[in-house]
Amino acid sequence: MSDTEKYLLPNEKKRLEESKMSITFQVANGNVWALEQAIKAGSPLNKAVNNDLKGKYEPEFKKLQKIMKDFMKIWEGIEADYK
Repeated sequence: MSDTEKYLLPNEKKRLEESKMSITFQVANGNVWALEQAIKAGSPLNKAVNNDLKGKYEPEFKKLQKIMKDFMKIWEGIEADYK
């Protein structure tokens, strides 16, 4: 962190970090975080699928959540390299 960065406000710091990211990465990053929220057990998507398909995919959502947890560990490392 540079001397100048020490004195930035949180929103300024966030904009500086985002300026280091390509637009492609920013879009992908937003999609990854949205997907991570969407496939959690108990999420609105999970509830809708269970309602529409009579709970048929409940075990699959639990598997997806576990897979996503491992994926997010890797993704957060990539994201951290931008900061």
